[in-house]
Amino acid sequence: AARGLYVAHDYDPGEQEADFLSYRQFLDSLEVPPGRAVAFRDFAGFFERHRQKVPFTDAHRCFEEFRGVLTADAAGPLSQEAYLALGVRQSLFDQAQRTQLFELFQRYLGWLKDGGLFEPNLIAHAWAPKATPRYDFLAVDEVQDLTPAQLQLALRTLVTPGAFVLAGAANQVVPPNFFSWAKVRTLFWQGLG
Repeated sequence: AARGLYVAHDYDPGEQEADFLSYRQFLDSLEVPPGRAVAFRDFAGFFERHRQKVPFTDAHRCFEEFRGVLTADAAGPLSQEAYLALGVRQSLFDQAQRTQLFELFQRYLGWLKDGGLFEPNLIAHAWAPKATPRYDFLAVDEVQDLTPAQLQLALRTLVTPGAFVLAGAANQVVPPNFFSWAKVRTLFWQGLG
C-alpha cells in the first residue's frame, strides 16, 4: 500500500530511491539469517515438552516473556541477574518464577540452534554491527509490532540520527513484545548507538 501511495497520481520521485521493506526483508538486506524465524507454533511444541518445569504458566505467556522481556531490550538479552532484578510491571512473573523461566530460556536457546530456528530479537542484537548508515530517512509503520532491539537495529541504518518518523497504534499492546511508548522514549534518551 505504501509503495502504491508513494507513486500515486503520476508522482515522480525524481532522484529519490525508496525501499519498502517488511521487518524480515530489512533483516535480509543486512544478512539473511540462518534457518527461519521461530513461530509460536514451533514454540508451543517446545513448551509442551517442558511444561512440568514451569507449571505456573502456559505457552503463550512464556513465549511473550521470552520475546518481549528476555530478548527485547535494546542493550541486549537480559542476564539472569538483570532478569531477576526486574520490577513488578516489567515482567509477567514474580522473581521465583523468573528463576525457573530463565532455566527454561537457556534450554530454549539450545533448542533454537538445534532446530535451525532463530529468534528475531537475538538476530537484531547480532546484526547490529552490520547496520551501517545507508538511509537518509526512515518511516516505520506499525511500530508497536517491534521490540526496542528491532527498532534500534533499524535506526542504526540512518545517515543522520533523528531523520525518522514512527507511526503506530499508541494504546495497542501487542503480545509477544510488551511494546510501550515509554520503552521507545527510553531508547531515545539512552541514545541509539
